[in-house]
Amino acid sequence: MKATVAGVLPELLFWCSLPLYCQSGPPLGAPRSMRLCADGCSNLRWLNDHYAGVKDGQEFVSMTYDVIRWDADGIELRGKSANSVPGEVAVTAVFTGRIMPGGRQIVAANVVWQIGAERKSSSYQLIWDSDDSAPPSSVLGERPSEHASRPETVNSTPTTIGPGNLPSVMHFCGLNCGTLIWDGNNYTQQKNPDDHSNFTSTWTVIEFTRQSVILSRHDSWRPAHPEGWTDLFKGQISKDGNHIINLTNYDKASPTFLIGWGSALSLIPGSNEEQQTLRTQICASPRIRGAMQRVEDQAIHDLNGAVLAQFFGDAGSARILDSKDGTDGGRYTSQDPGSFVCRGLFLHQDLKIDTTDKADPAEQISAEAMKAIMSKYPTFVEWFKVKRTGFGAYRLTLLPSSLPLAKEYTGEFAYP
Repeated sequence: MKATVAGVLPELLFWCSLPLYCQSGPPLGAPRSMRLCADGCSNLRWLNDHYAGVKDGQEFVSMTYDVIRWDADGIELRGKSANSVPGEVAVTAVFTGRIMPGGRQIVAANVVWQIGAERKSSSYQLIWDSDDSAPPSSVLGERPSEHASRPETVNSTPTTIGPGNLPSVMHFCGLNCGTLIWDGNNYTQQKNPDDHSNFTSTWTVIEFTRQSVILSRHDSWRPAHPEGWTDLFKGQISKDGNHIINLTNYDKASPTFLIGWGSALSLIPGSNEEQQTLRTQICASPRIRGAMQRVEDQAIHDLNGAVLAQFFGDAGSARILDSKDGTDGGRYTSQDPGSFVCRGLFLHQDLKIDTTDKADPAEQISAEAMKAIMSKYPTFVEWFKVKRTGFGAYRLTLLPSSLPLAKEYTGEFAYP
């Protein structure tokens, strides 16, 4: 039987109202939405058989992107100007790269531009959320509902910090510390801690608002990854507006990694040399001596600690006198990257020392008086492992000495 237009049209309109039938999805494994930063940044959405790109600050599609290849071994996108106007120079681009293990970003990213007769190449950043079933909030600029339940340290003002007023200088600190300088397009690291001649580190700003910061870091070389490495940091700007909080790297919490600017530059080291100076200052500070005393007060009641105290003829009390930086030769710190060692000098009894109200002995008594005390009373040294747990927050752990303790003794302190 021959179908008539009148009979087919209603059914056709019904089925075409379902995207599955009249609008195909992206290739297998490709997301529906992405964030592209090359010559400026754009939001990409899948539309029928290609990606449509809308540049930041615009409301129209400026380029379209056809997927030539998208698999585990590599990707290729071919972009071209949308709605070209006669007389305008046509722009085309070929984007290639590899999908990082675990997805969500392209590495070894290279784009070849053809702008009229001019041809040039550069790197680019392409990221997306792992959940392909819904538009990724970090790409589309939407604010996830869970932000409403985040700690009050997040500044609730959704003010965008645009390229014109991004911090000109930032410090970051993880296992290594460094300084980032804004060059008008990206942040670049000014010094390579490993002194590798071909090292470059580029940090691309994907988003930088009060409630959502996304930074893509690409290092051309790392000791364990000579082929290069890429990180993807996300977080929010702190209430005081000088550092990033709730920081994650590929959605894994990274509380010991710090990124800050402005007044936080004095609190976050800008190099490994500054980090060592800070550690020396921490080890010699009244703050850490207070934490050492609290931990020692717990440990002195440990069964083995009490035995050691009786061996020295002490009733089971100790008084902190001084503290300095130290080393364990890597015995414990090598198993806990980012940690360091401080040592505390204790008296084997709670001797009363005349100082100002609740003063720290190391800051209040003279070197001669300290020497006299040490010559008259028995002293001992305790070693502590210290590790940063957050912005200005540290954990102190008493290390085993001549006798192993029954359990681990730790304390928290803030510096400065």
